Amino acid sequence: LWEFDWKHLLGAAFAAVVVPLLIYSWLDLTLTEAWMTPSRWLRIPAVLLLALPFHVAEELALGPAMRTRLSKARLGYALGLRLLMWVVLLIGIVGLHNGEILLALLAPYFALFCLFQRTGMDVVRSSTGSALAAAIFGAILLAGFSAVVFPIS
Repeated sequence: LWEFDWKHLLGAAFAAVVVPLLIYSWLDLTLTEAWMTPSRWLRIPAVLLLALPFHVAEELALGPAMRTRLSKARLGYALGLRLLMWVVLLIGIVGLHNGEILLALLAPYFALFCLFQRTGMDVVRSSTGSALAAAIFGAILLAGFSAVVFPIS
């Protein structure tokens, strides 16, 4: 389950860094200024360390990836877990009356991101057989997405 094949771990980390860079550069050249500032780049390691335990726990909860019809059930289960966590966060925001509605406003984008991220994590998990490689891949993608989306100065 937790094999430490460094080739798979480094490949997943490299892919997770290259994919967002390609997306940010395309967005920067076509639609919007999505390129990250140096202060945002400096925050990625902290967000990565905060996101990694969640992705490891998610991989443990989901179990091994298979290339059958069960993979759709696995994707649905993962997205259901993330939806449950999002609802809990939203209840906390509404209950505490702090006015931070960015989480609710960005819900469609997070849903789309979670779908693509989880699909990519399943591809990494099924091709490498390593839950840790999939967790690192997902955590790097989430850290990069969060650094671009959230207003960090």
